[in-house]
Amino acid sequence: HVLELSDFRNGPFNFDVMIDRGGYVTIIEIGPRFGGNGIPEIIAHGAGFDEVEASIVYALEGKPLDTRAREHDAIIPTGSRILGCGNAGILRQMTPRAAVIQKHAPGLLDLVYDFQVGERVEKFTQGNHRVGQVIATAPDLTLLDQLLDRITADINLQVR
Repeated sequence: HVLELSDFRNGPFNFDVMIDRGGYVTIIEIGPRFGGNGIPEIIAHGAGFDEVEASIVYALEGKPLDTRAREHDAIIPTGSRILGCGNAGILRQMTPRAAVIQKHAPGLLDLVYDFQVGERVEKFTQGNHRVGQVIATAPDLTLLDQLLDRITADINLQVR
């Protein structure tokens, strides 16, 4: 309904919402932009649709890209985990990226570290306090959540 009211027709549109256990929806943000936290990469892998490419083609050529995402039952479970710290301080430990990738391939699609050991990090209370990001895939959502848990644990962030 929001898209109809705004007369928005083409391009990325991001909705950030929280849904509580009772099903109550709280809107955090709505806007015409790509989602953060690896959303374009997740959509590209999981749904087979490159929204960044489609947006560029639309901007340059004035017409939508002639491609479709996978059918709902063919979507590949893909998700992200933001890496953050429970307290501010100096990053003392973080498993080398190559070791984490080697251990969790092929399910680990991307691993980004925004800081290096020895640098100051903030307590994770907002997106710009992240230490990094994980994007992974698995055959189903339960296995995906378990894989993201294992990857996060193996990264072993330690701050003092």
